[in-house]
Amino acid sequence: MAQPQTGSIEFSIGQGGYGGDLEQDPITGDIKLVVDTVGNPAATLQRITRLILTTPRAFDSNLVAYGSGDDPVNPDYGAGLGASVGENLTPRIENAIAGAIKDGLALDPYIAPSPLPTVSVASPSRGTMIVSVTCSDVLGNQIVLADVGLPIAS
Repeated sequence: MAQPQTGSIEFSIGQGGYGGDLEQDPITGDIKLVVDTVGNPAATLQRITRLILTTPRAFDSNLVAYGSGDDPVNPDYGAGLGASVGENLTPRIENAIAGAIKDGLALDPYIAPSPLPTVSVASPSRGTMIVSVTCSDVLGNQIVLADVGLPIAS
């Protein structure tokens, strides 16, 4: 789960329960829309979470696409972490997930290309997969999405 920014509360309202488009205003305490701008770390955390949990369409061994993916407008978008639920976490799967997340971050106009984002995929306990992402936005702010966890095969 993403760590809320100081003075804010993260809500999970929206598509799939992870698209949270609302936050608490740190001054007034009112609930407000999260505005997706370069200077808003909460919106960046939401985009990274959405990237991690959205499953892109699949391809068969002949590289023919099938299915539509979770995002019908952008069927190739997403790292597909949710598709790994129930899988045995192998180094190949870890590398594929980390690579897909890094590829998605490289396409995000608000994520700085340097320093390179770091992605950690691990299984700290039997039956759990944890993903953490650290990157910088184009204003130089460090963005940390810590410990997005999913159940995996035990």
